[in-house]
Amino acid sequence: MLDIKLVRKRQTNYPEVFKAINRNFLPKAGIIVLGEAQRRVRVGDGRLSGSLKYKVLTNEKVKVGTNLNYAPYVEYGTGVFAEGGKGRKTPWTYFTEKYGFVTTKGMKAQPYLRPALDLNRKRLVKLWGETYKKVFRVLGGKS
Repeated sequence: MLDIKLVRKRQTNYPEVFKAINRNFLPKAGIIVLGEAQRRVRVGDGRLSGSLKYKVLTNEKVKVGTNLNYAPYVEYGTGVFAEGGKGRKTPWTYFTEKYGFVTTKGMKAQPYLRPALDLNRKRLVKLWGETYKKVFRVLGGKS
């Protein structure tokens, strides 16, 4: 599965406060990153965009991703274009009913998950701070 995990480390000072903050923050963070990823993914038949989901895993993590087997190839590229030089170095040929024999060197990366997180880092930090202030006040602490 291709995914991005957003993690807020647990604080030991006021664990109940941070659990309450994360209960409010993590679903919102997941929605923000999910929405951005869906906007950024290249649309073919819409399967990849439609398969993107978010899930709060624990009181400290939210995962945004998909279970489609070809998603990593879209995110990181294939063949000679694969990021980090991890792809095949030579062209290859395959057959499809629609196009017949096709020769390719691979596909360039079309990142959508990593930019979705990167573009929203400041927004997520601000949201966490706002959530902290709100929850801390509700629980009787001082902000």
